[in-house]
Amino acid sequence: MRKFIVRPATTLLAGLLVVFAPHGLWAQQNGDLSVVPAALPNGSTAKVGNASEITNVVTGTVASLQRVLAPGDNVHSNEVIATAENSDGKFQLLDDTTIAIGPNATVTLDRFVFNSGKNSADVAITALKGSFRFLSGTTPDTGYRITTPTSTVGIRGTEFEVFVDDNRETAIALISGEVEMCSRQRNCERLAQPGHYLRILRSGRFVRARAAARSILGARANAARAFPFLHGNRQLGRLFQQRRQRIRQNRAGQRQNRLQRSRNLHQRRAQRRQGVRSRTQFSRQRLRNQRRFQRARNRRN
Repeated sequence: MRKFIVRPATTLLAGLLVVFAPHGLWAQQNGDLSVVPAALPNGSTAKVGNASEITNVVTGTVASLQRVLAPGDNVHSNEVIATAENSDGKFQLLDDTTIAIGPNATVTLDRFVFNSGKNSADVAITALKGSFRFLSGTTPDTGYRITTPTSTVGIRGTEFEVFVDDNRETAIALISGEVEMCSRQRNCERLAQPGHYLRILRSGRFVRARAAARSILGARANAARAFPFLHGNRQLGRLFQQRRQRIRQNRAGQRQNRLQRSRNLHQRRAQRRQGVRSRTQFSRQRLRNQRRFQRARNRRN
């Protein structure tokens, strides 16, 4: 049986526990809690993805109602995901964005807006504390916004791990792609070397390193705590493997398309050159015939 922490007032109707949240109606029956889709206004119940893998205790809070998440549960806009000690959760958003949240972490799924196709045009996530791994989905890079207490992170085809320490300072370990961190003072630094680290202090100063050194981790953290999926014993699982496989397939398809376009371009150029040669040969032959005809005509005269 799942555990639920219900703060709002409740009432019992014919064996159905109805929870009146400040912004809507949640129902619990036989130990199962589900949200009435129309209960919470202003899009706060909009599904943005689901929980793929849950280890130990991971909670989600929407409209002051906290629930314990299980694999397969939907997650929603404005939902605060929190993990307990020795716990983690892996989540997949509707645009294939993949997130793994480490122990003792809090992440808010602020916003997820669709465009006319399936891809979303605007994804906003806030990392409040702890660590999480991020692997971008099909949303255009400009559509992502990841916020921490000291920075805003922009991405470019990226996988990286973020750590927000007890002083609310932020460190990033780049796995692939590029990231750009901007401070509250609007100073920005780009990180484009996989395996390198970038830390932003509360003062707005940036620190770079090639290893998870003390300057990156802070005074009270170690590499396994700061980056549990990169340096600790936390496993990313099949969700990240499947997403990486799709990325490799897409990139292979893109390379094949570029190669085919290049071949087609060379073929068209060769055809044009052949056509030019053919027209040139025809013009030269016609000129020779005209000269031959003119010489024969001159001899007759």
